[in-house]
Formats: sequence, C-alpha cells, structure tokens
Amino acid sequence: MDKSGARWNITRDTRFLWVLLAALMIGGVAVRVYRLGGESAWTDEIVSLRHLNAPSLAAFLRGLRYDDPPMVPVYFTLQYLWSCCVGSEIAHIRVLSVIFAVLCIPATFLLGKRLLDGPAGLIAAFLVSFSFMFCRYSQEIRMYSLSHLLILLSAYGLFSAIETRKPGYWALHFLANAFLLWTHLMCVFFIFVEGLFLCLFWRRNLRGMMKWGAAHLGLLVPSAVWVLFMDFDRLRSVHRSSMWGLRLAPSCFLPPCGYRSLTGGMEQPLKIRPAPVLGYLATMRPFSSCCGLSRPRQSWCF
Repeated sequence: MDKSGARWNITRDTRFLWVLLAALMIGGVAVRVYRLGGESAWTDEIVSLRHLNAPSLAAFLRGLRYDDPPMVPVYFTLQYLWSCCVGSEIAHIRVLSVIFAVLCIPATFLLGKRLLDGPAGLIAAFLVSFSFMFCRYSQEIRMYSLSHLLILLSAYGLFSAIETRKPGYWALHFLANAFLLWTHLMCVFFIFVEGLFLCLFWRRNLRGMMKWGAAHLGLLVPSAVWVLFMDFDRLRSVHRSSMWGLRLAPSCFLPPCGYRSLTGGMEQPLKIRPAPVLGYLATMRPFSSCCGLSRPRQSWCF
C-alpha cells in the first residue's frame, strides 16, 4: 500500500474513534441528566446549599468552612458563582458537576491514547461514561467530578511532558495539581503517587525531579497552613460514615451493573444483578474488536 493509502486509512480510523467518542459523550450526558432533580439533597450537599443565599462569596465560604471544616474553596467558589447565574434549584446546581463529569470522558480518552493507543482510550472512556459509581458522583453537589477531571488532566500533562518535553504540558500538569489541592485535601496523595512514579521511572533526570519537587513543595505549603487553621473540635463533632462506600465499591469494576434506589438514600446497600453483569461481559469483546483493541498496541516508554 502506498503512503497516500496508508495516510487515508489512519485518518479514517482516527475519525471513527472521534465519532465513537462523541457518541459516548452523548450517552454519558443522557445517563447523568436522567432524573437529575429526582432525588432530594443529602447531608453533604445541604452543607453548601444552605449558604448559597449568602450576600457575598466571602460570607458563603466562611459559613461553609464552619459547617464543613475540611472544605477547600475551588469547587465551592464555582458553585456559588454558578448559582448566581442559574439559581439555587437542586437540579440546576447539579448541572455544574455533570459538566465536569462529561469532560472527564474525553480526558480519559486522551490519557488512554497517550499511554497505549486510541482504542484503549476509547474503552476507558466507555467505562467512565457508564460506570454506575461515577454516574452517581457526577450528580453530587460536591467536588468529586471536578477532582476526577483535574486528576486526569494532571496525569495527561505529566506523561505528555515526559514524552514530548514541551513546556506547555508541564504547565498543564502544574496548574491541574495547584487547583487539585484546593479542590479536595485528600488529592495530596495523588500528587505523592506522581512523585513516586517519577522517582521510579524518571530517576535519571535528577534536575527535573528536583524542579518538580520544589514546585510542588511550594503548592503544599499553603495547603498545610490551611489545614493548621482548621477547626478540629468542630471537625470531631461532625459524624462521618464511610461504610456505604464499601458497598458501592464493586460497581467500579462492573460499570453498568450496580443499582441503588434514587429515593432510598446513601445508606441503601448495593445490589449486583447477574443479568447486566453477563451482558456487560458479553458486549465488551465485540466492542473492543470494533474499536480495534485486538490490534497490536503501541509501546509505552519514556
């Protein structure tokens, strides 16, 4: 086959992948907006909703920090500004989280394409589009979908910067991590994992590692000061329960198979239905073959 024919085939395959990705994004939007306002606000959502009538952003953040000491302001600042534009209806506020969640679909595709190839990225995007747990968190008036998006952008920027050595990717990686630390405090562990990855696979570039460490140390210091001024007495008085998260964990691996009643609250146990599980496993092979996942994948090396 001549070069023009090979180029045409590559272009055709690329367009096919983007068309499938667009279809996944449409499907992802559909499953996330379905009954978006059908469930009343739960405890963690009420914490911020009750302060949306604050006269200013500063007053909103002060009241929220008293009720929720571990909060960090990036998502809640966006939530307050969003409510000023669309109102304080629960369904309207949840659209903000849905937007971030839908953007995670192409971000997942780009990350998978960078690490492996286009079909692998498409499979990952499919899992994100219809994962039960991620769809549930996509409707929460919380920072989870934004945190997920920033994590994907940070990882994509890091791997792209190492591979291409372009400063724009380093800027993307650094900015994503800067916003990540001020979106959810627990995301500091993700940055620690990135540092561990660099120590294991990029240890020959000592200067680069030192620059990365110094830059992120500068990011961690303000976050540490924020934590030091946290009201720990108030924090201990707030009851937190994470057992429901253990019940939902299997749906991370069986995206379309989990089920929880929209009216039952977060304490409802997860039910795994065998028919969707078998259907999911049966459709993954044809889907992967259609996307070309069975073809030889590109090697991943830096």
